[in-house]
Amino acid sequence: MQANTPSVKSFEIQIPDERIGRIKSRLADISWPRIGATDWRCGPPQSAVRDLADYWVRQYDWKREQQRLNALPQFRAEIDGGTLHFVHKKSQNRTAPPVVLLHGWPSSFYEFYEVAERIGSGAGDAGAARDVVIVSLPGFAFSEFSSAVGPKAVASLVDKLMSEILGYPRYFAHGGDWGAIVATWLGLRYPERCAGIHMSMISARIVGAHVSTTDEQDWLNGFRARFEEDGAYFRLQSSRPQTISYALDDSPIGTAAWMLEKFAAWSDIPSNADGPDLWSVYSRDQLLTNVMLYVASGTAGSAAWIYRAFAEEGPPNLSTGNRITIPVGVIALSDPAFPTPPQGLVEKAYNVVHWGKPGKGGHFPGFEIPDALSQDILKFVSNRH
Repeated sequence: MQANTPSVKSFEIQIPDERIGRIKSRLADISWPRIGATDWRCGPPQSAVRDLADYWVRQYDWKREQQRLNALPQFRAEIDGGTLHFVHKKSQNRTAPPVVLLHGWPSSFYEFYEVAERIGSGAGDAGAARDVVIVSLPGFAFSEFSSAVGPKAVASLVDKLMSEILGYPRYFAHGGDWGAIVATWLGLRYPERCAGIHMSMISARIVGAHVSTTDEQDWLNGFRARFEEDGAYFRLQSSRPQTISYALDDSPIGTAAWMLEKFAAWSDIPSNADGPDLWSVYSRDQLLTNVMLYVASGTAGSAAWIYRAFAEEGPPNLSTGNRITIPVGVIALSDPAFPTPPQGLVEKAYNVVHWGKPGKGGHFPGFEIPDALSQDILKFVSNRH
C-alpha cells in the first residue's frame, strides 16, 4: 500500500508564473456582455460575476491556495496510456479497507480537502480512521489522457489504481455527480475488490428504467422538468465539447461564470433579494480555487469531454436484474437539481444498507457539509468492516 512504485511519482502543484500572469492579464481586460441580466434566471448576473472578478484580481492569492493544496500528499500514476492524479493520505489504521473519493463536474479533488482529513483521522475516533485516496477524473486538473474517458472506463482506472498500484485487496468508494456513476460501475464490475459504495447522488439515467410506482414516476417527472430547464450544459458538453472548449480554455471569467451558475443552482443555499446567497455557504476563495484547478491547469475544456465519452459508452442504466449487490450507502441531500429518488426505487437497483439524512447539503456536500458527509461515510464503512 505504498504509492512510490516505478509507475507512480510524487507530485506537487506548481503553476508557472507565466500562466498566472496570463490569467491575471485576461481578468484585467474582460469584455463584458452588452446585455446585463439583473437576476439569475438567464445565468449569473453581471453584478455577481463582476464581484467575483474584482475579488479574483485584488484579493485572491493563488500561491497561498497552492501551498494549502500541496499539504495533501499527491501523486501521479501512469495507467493505460494516461496519467492519473490522486491524493493518498494514510491513517494510523492500516488494516481497514481505505476509502476512495470521486468528484464530478464542475467540482474537483479539492472538494474533498476537508473530508480527507476527517476520514483520515476518524473524525476524532482513531479506530475509525481510514486511508483515503482522492482521484482527479481523467481530463480534470492534473490527470492527463489523450482522449475522452467515460465513467465505465474511469471505474477500470480507479480499480487498477487501488488494487494493482496501491496494493489494497479491498476498498470502499464514495462518489457524487460523475463520481457516483463511477462508483456504481465499481460496485457492479469489481465486487471482489470493491467492498461497498457510498453515494451523494443517484443518477436518474441509471434507476429510471426501474420506475413503477406513482411516487417514483412523480420523482422522475420532476427530474425531467428540472433537466429541461437546466440541462443545456449537459446537451452541449455531450454533443459539442470541442466547441465549448475553445471558449472555456481561453476565458478565465467565462469558465468561472459557467461554473458559478451550477454552484448557485445546485447547492442547498438560501436566497435573498439578489438571488442565491452563495456567500452564506461558500467563500470566494473556495470557489475560485476550484475554478483555478480548471483554469490554471488548462483543463476547463478537456473536463467537458467526459459528457461526450459517457454518451458514447452505451446505455448507462442498470437493466432489470442487473443489480448492485455489494453494500450501498446513500446520503440523501437537499439537492435542488438532482433530488434523491424514493428509497424504494434506489433499492431496486442497489443493495441499500445505509440511508443517511443530514437535513441539509446540496450537490457539493464535500464543500457544503464536510462534517456531515465525513461522518456519514465513516458510519457506513465502519459498519461493514
